[in-house]
Amino acid sequence: MLVATRNRCWTTVGLQRFLPHPGQRPLCSQDAENIQHILSNCVFSRQVWPLLFRRYGLLDHSPSSDDSVICDWWMRVNSLVSGEIKRGLNLLVVLTAWKLWNHRNDCVFIGDIPSIQLVLRQTLEEAHLWVLAGARSLAEIAIS
Repeated sequence: MLVATRNRCWTTVGLQRFLPHPGQRPLCSQDAENIQHILSNCVFSRQVWPLLFRRYGLLDHSPSSDDSVICDWWMRVNSLVSGEIKRGLNLLVVLTAWKLWNHRNDCVFIGDIPSIQLVLRQTLEEAHLWVLAGARSLAEIAIS
């Protein structure tokens, strides 16, 4: 996530500086693609976060349209929770951001079609594996 918060990910904005790149935004057709856009401003990601957070009983903490910088939103919601909920929330944020990034790359490099349901399913499956591997805090926030 540190790379993402410092805008060091290879998005179309970064690629255009070094390689001929069409500048297409694979998940939407909105603003220039940078990591903030992919993780928090894109209409695609704005649908993923609340759907996933609802599943974990954290809907009130999902990013809103006012949250344009993921790091700012993350720090704000971290100040609102504590203990195992905070640890579970942090794991969920990292996992969701990772799955959004992976899905974006699959759309760019493999030609996959953007699918909110696919991102949700893959994130939930991965979260389940993390719980099986011992991520107790993620299990604590999971709603059956």
